[in-house]
Amino acid sequence: MTSAPTKGQAGAQERMVSASAATRLVLLLLALWTAYSGVALTLFPGSSSVALGGGIEGDAAQRLLGIHALALSPVYALLGWNPRKYGVLLWLPYLTQLGIVVVTLFDVVDENLDGGDALASLLVSGIFLALLVYLWWAGRRPLAERKAPAAGGQRPSEGTSPSGTDS
Repeated sequence: MTSAPTKGQAGAQERMVSASAATRLVLLLLALWTAYSGVALTLFPGSSSVALGGGIEGDAAQRLLGIHALALSPVYALLGWNPRKYGVLLWLPYLTQLGIVVVTLFDVVDENLDGGDALASLLVSGIFLALLVYLWWAGRRPLAERKAPAAGGQRPSEGTSPSGTDS
């Protein structure tokens, strides 16, 4: 017997997006954002790039950060395009976004950086980090699918035989 597809509101068929597909989309968006901020920091250093660079004010420092961002952008794109093939680098977006959030927050709390200068970088990196962590967590096997204990809360080796009678 086959089950009928579930219907959503107004009779439309529901579409589900898998956690892996959503993670790939987030990684591609991260690649686009990183490329955009890398180009802005490298080619157009100045007052608008201070916000993208997390408060870095020197032109040379902004260009250096921009080159590093441009180097990371293709890696994020490859991870979004084929995460199974490049899975060995899957830790990189998590670590880089966490690093940006931690370092920027440290500088704001330590009053080395004005909160307004760091707001764009902190906000965008925090959102990407939250999305990546949530999608990683959502992609894990649900608790209901994990192996449940035998009836009565005991395993067969804990005093009952597989048929359910005491041994």
